[in-house]
Amino acid sequence: MLAGLAMLNTAYGQSPESDKEAKPEAPKEEVNKNELKVIKLSEHVYQLGKVTFNKQTREIMIPATAEIVGAEVVEYALVTSQGKIHESLFITDAKPSHVNIAFKLLGYKEAKYLFRKVNKNFQPQEDYETSTDEEKKKSKFHVNASWTVKGEKKSYPIEELVSNPRNDQKLESTPWVYGGSFVYKGSYVADKNNDILAIFTDRAAVANYAGEGREDDTLWSPNSKVLPRHGTAVTITLSPHKDKVEAAEKINAK
Repeated sequence: MLAGLAMLNTAYGQSPESDKEAKPEAPKEEVNKNELKVIKLSEHVYQLGKVTFNKQTREIMIPATAEIVGAEVVEYALVTSQGKIHESLFITDAKPSHVNIAFKLLGYKEAKYLFRKVNKNFQPQEDYETSTDEEKKKSKFHVNASWTVKGEKKSYPIEELVSNPRNDQKLESTPWVYGGSFVYKGSYVADKNNDILAIFTDRAAVANYAGEGREDDTLWSPNSKVLPRHGTAVTITLSPHKDKVEAAEKINAK
């Protein structure tokens, strides 16, 4: 696992040019080596900063707190405490780059197909980026939020915590996609923008919701019926997506 840190030169994502032209770029900013120290907590569990991850289950755990629980429009599921907190369900002190590195150490692959192609001025075009079938498959994961109220643990898929107030429709239950953000002028943009999980498609975020309505920033509001109170401690868990064939094979192997 620790040998995987050799990947850090490319662990920060790619610049926003097309996939064919873009090459991985290491941040030019000075990096504090202590910030990249991976600590082994148990046989399968490691920690990088405030992010913990399990190499066996390929889960990533991020500590957070509930932020927006009212009637506001939300565009993000998770940002840092220095980010767009007025647009996010949850906030965290974890670094986006640490989440990104955890994805890479666990074998996830970046997929860019949710993003529109951009011209030389980074203006979005009609066509979308392309990704290989392997990239699409290995980029998918699910998001779950859990917290405790009066000794009782609550746990929900993130899609159940967001709804369209016009029709009470929840977010489509679909895998999220790890895109990896990108490096621009030597800086990892997710760290600069403080974006981790975006509902409204954002190339700069570490990962994005992939279902219907992802390109409309007016649709979604917090589902106050189930969300905890503002400031409640929450754990955000990212788990790998398993398609039906994989799930069946795993059951048959037991």
